[in-house]
Amino acid sequence: MLLESGLREFRNRAGLLGLGALPIIMAVTLAPSRAVDFQAKPDRQTSITKEQAAFPHSKEKHRTLECSKCHRIEPGNIDETRFTGHASCLGCHNLAVEALMRPVTFCGICHSGRPISKQQTALFKAPKLTNSRDFGIAFSHPAHVKPRPSSGLSRPSLNNPLLNVSVLGGDTPRCDDCHKANDAMARAGNVPEINSATGHPSCFVCHGDQPIAKPAMSQCGECHKLSGPRYPHYYGTVTEFKHPDHVYDTRPIIKAEVRFPRAPDYLCSECHQSAAKAASLSEIRLPQLEYCNQCHNGRIGLPDPLSKQVTDSLRR
Repeated sequence: MLLESGLREFRNRAGLLGLGALPIIMAVTLAPSRAVDFQAKPDRQTSITKEQAAFPHSKEKHRTLECSKCHRIEPGNIDETRFTGHASCLGCHNLAVEALMRPVTFCGICHSGRPISKQQTALFKAPKLTNSRDFGIAFSHPAHVKPRPSSGLSRPSLNNPLLNVSVLGGDTPRCDDCHKANDAMARAGNVPEINSATGHPSCFVCHGDQPIAKPAMSQCGECHKLSGPRYPHYYGTVTEFKHPDHVYDTRPIIKAEVRFPRAPDYLCSECHQSAAKAASLSEIRLPQLEYCNQCHNGRIGLPDPLSKQVTDSLRR
């Protein structure tokens, strides 16, 4: 009865493959399959659209698959810009049944739903952007502030405009190697004041196919963790704050401190102490009000105390 109901529904929207494909679908559906047993639930039980459909990485059987089963990251293809193709699904799924029963939640992961043929695959643009995000990122700031040799760096990645020079070898990495200020013209167009050099083009400078430190670019699971920590996105949280106004240290300097040169980015690490010590993205917090009050105290030559509106935004 379920199959008959599915076929009737399929005939009603036969634009997907055409009525001529029905005998083939019936033959494939009814034939014995070596596919792993599964329960296909009709799409009428869900309210999501094809635009929202996303691959459920967290399903029990999907968690057992190697990333390389579907994704191929290599020096000439450092970002996934292609859908994996039917071959990755065939080991477990009967595509004919899925097309009948779950044209939205299964086929809609990759296909937009227009009439499909070998010449017109009707694929969404890859990677498909949805609100569903199964993975967080395993990233430690302390692990990324050690000097590194320049010999093992990925040369093609060095052209990344978001990176500054000290990350390219020899020196101790600095905050502004990866968090680089945008110019005034860019900021006028609602662009954040500070860029974050994230993603494969930035990471693969050091973690390429022959990494200077593990993981390598092929070890996806070392960084991409199911339900792992996410980037906190605090930019714009603190009312009236502007990074360009905090480039220079206006605090009085005692004579003893002059003897010991400070790192060029010491203001960044002092203000963002939680980030400098964070072994996980989830440990990053907004700057402490006590640190702001070292300058914003109204003393001679120093800024006025912060308004209540600003201090309240820091406590969020």
